[in-house]
Amino acid sequence: MKGALFTAEVEPALANAQGRFPRPRPETAAMRRVCAVRGLTRNVLTLDTFVPLRTGTMLWLTLPGIAPTLGSVIWAEDLSAGCLLGNPLSRDQFDRLTKLSETSAAASAR
Repeated sequence: MKGALFTAEVEPALANAQGRFPRPRPETAAMRRVCAVRGLTRNVLTLDTFVPLRTGTMLWLTLPGIAPTLGSVIWAEDLSAGCLLGNPLSRDQFDRLTKLSETSAAASAR
């Protein structure tokens, strides 16, 4: 995925009877999709996907080296979307992902 900071996985977050969103399990793996992360802040990710997303959709995002994180689609246009994270990335997580994206960019430039 040329131009991506890095790739991640997204999966619809399905609410249970109590209105909670249980973490992804192996049996939900068929619903996971790879996406490209094009933009990153501690609170919001900009994603390019292969399947259109709808505003308001709850997602589990699996970012490199980080446990699945709940997020909500705050805007969507064609195959791009913005996702607000339920909990902001820690400074350490953000720094690791930023470093990963810089490493990917340097490798692509070669």
